[in-house]
Amino acid sequence: MNPYLSIADLTIQRDRVTVVTVDGLDIEQGKVVAVIGPNGAGKSSLLLGIANIIPRKTGSVTLGGLTFGKLHAVEFRRRVALVMQEPMLLDATVRQNIGLGLYYRGTFGELERLKVDHWAEKMKISHLLDRPADKISGGEAQRVSLARAFALEPDLLLLDEPFSALDPHTRKGLTKDLRSALKETNTTTLFVTHNLREARDMADQIAVIWDGKLIQCGSWDEITSNPATESLRQYLGGHLHEE
Repeated sequence: MNPYLSIADLTIQRDRVTVVTVDGLDIEQGKVVAVIGPNGAGKSSLLLGIANIIPRKTGSVTLGGLTFGKLHAVEFRRRVALVMQEPMLLDATVRQNIGLGLYYRGTFGELERLKVDHWAEKMKISHLLDRPADKISGGEAQRVSLARAFALEPDLLLLDEPFSALDPHTRKGLTKDLRSALKETNTTTLFVTHNLREARDMADQIAVIWDGKLIQCGSWDEITSNPATESLRQYLGGHLHEE
């Protein structure tokens, strides 16, 4: 089976310094890949590079058979949705925030309303639609961010630690609803997380970024039973014990 997302010979730089390299990473359509590794390893830079928010120095990213170089940057970005750790909501209602991306992509009227209502219901925030976004909790705000992303029906969903600032109870409920949404939409997804149990429970594959390089990718059992380095073995054992 041909990969849906294929990354080859990728180099991402910040201020002319290489922060992450990926020799190769192939992901099938609908698969969820958790990106793990220590702080500062380059995980977030990888997501931002894939989304072309940070320009890629070298390499290629192919999505659905089309390589980025053959697409206008705006067209590529339209196929990708990114959810960050901070919800980044506008000073507007919840409904307006969910529909923001649809608005910029020219979706108005009844279709926009239907999409917003659908994902507000899926994310369990229908009762908040008319409320100002600055009057909701952190967990509710992240649900708005996810609803906004799913409403765009992206080919690729990138999640950069979207639950790290939430309390355990809120996080548990939100990850459950996210799993349900991903299953319903069959959306190809990369998500950065420091929570290894979350990675184990949500992901089909684990991609390990270490010192700015992708060093291993495989199933949870493959990664934990045969880690690429002794440092990774210690990292996995220490973090699972902490959780």
